[in-house]
Amino acid sequence: MVRPQWGKGVSCLEVREIMTRNVISLSANMPVKEAVDLLLRRRIHGAPVVDDSGRLLGMVSFVDLAARSGVTVQDIMVTDPVWAKADAPIEKVAALMLNQMARRVPIVAEGRVVGIVSASDIIELFLGLHEEVECPPDRRNAQHLDTVEST
Repeated sequence: MVRPQWGKGVSCLEVREIMTRNVISLSANMPVKEAVDLLLRRRIHGAPVVDDSGRLLGMVSFVDLAARSGVTVQDIMVTDPVWAKADAPIEKVAALMLNQMARRVPIVAEGRVVGIVSASDIIELFLGLHEEVECPPDRRNAQHLDTVEST
């Protein structure tokens, strides 16, 4: 994962620049116990639920696992998760995460999960506040409100 530095040009950074590309995902028919084991083994707190072609179906977190009961991931998953496109500005995704209280946002291209951004990714970016990012002139004042969506 590329770690750009936060600075005056942060509005030009796209979420693709900080997303994790090798996404750990769950299948809807996976038993809940297996999902818990996978999350624990991989040391992650949640994961997208995808179909066989990688299309986003939902999200599952440890909060969901603790608050809901069911046999399979499909029984407990959140079916309308927030998500963003890879070209969404990082600042918009960060605002979405705050507004929706989402700890992780799947990044979707053509309906398929291509990455994920966590609150930790955003925090890591903020830790690089001392360096400036240079933006191409056409991205300096770009507004991409249509690039952050909810299903």
